[in-house]
Amino acid sequence: MKVVAIQHTPTEPMGYIEQILEEKDIDFDYIRVYETNEVKIGSATHLVIMGGPMGVYEEEEYGFLVQEKEIVRSAIKSKKPVLGICLGAQIIANALGCDVYPYKRELGWFEVSKLEEDYVTSDLPKDLRVFQWHNDTFDLPKGAKLLYTGDVVKNQAFRFERAIGLQFHLR
Repeated sequence: MKVVAIQHTPTEPMGYIEQILEEKDIDFDYIRVYETNEVKIGSATHLVIMGGPMGVYEEEEYGFLVQEKEIVRSAIKSKKPVLGICLGAQIIANALGCDVYPYKRELGWFEVSKLEEDYVTSDLPKDLRVFQWHNDTFDLPKGAKLLYTGDVVKNQAFRFERAIGLQFHLR
């Protein structure tokens, strides 16, 4: 198993996910696109896409976004697990053909509520207090299951096949 995380800014590493991977002795690596401006995931079996200050629609300024969307489409097609957090969720949604657009700013701790049971959320509580830091939102991909919703921004967590998008941050 090899987990590759795409990191858009030095201030948004995997956090708890990295701790879990280390505890389970799972090999992982970062692609720091803020340094390289390109995305090469190599032999990754799992993909994590972190947050960042840019918008999915800013491809001219951030050319690596085009590469990331293609990588996400390829990973989904080949049934690789993909986890997108904040910008990462927006990239997944956009790679699946959905619009991502400026919306209401959410900054701080907010409640999100589980909509229905899914194997991804079966051990999670109905209500979660999560950290939000975004100005954009996205339409839900066709065929995706909305897992958590919020009062301000509706689409907070979704699953499409083996891809999971979280609008909120884990830590």
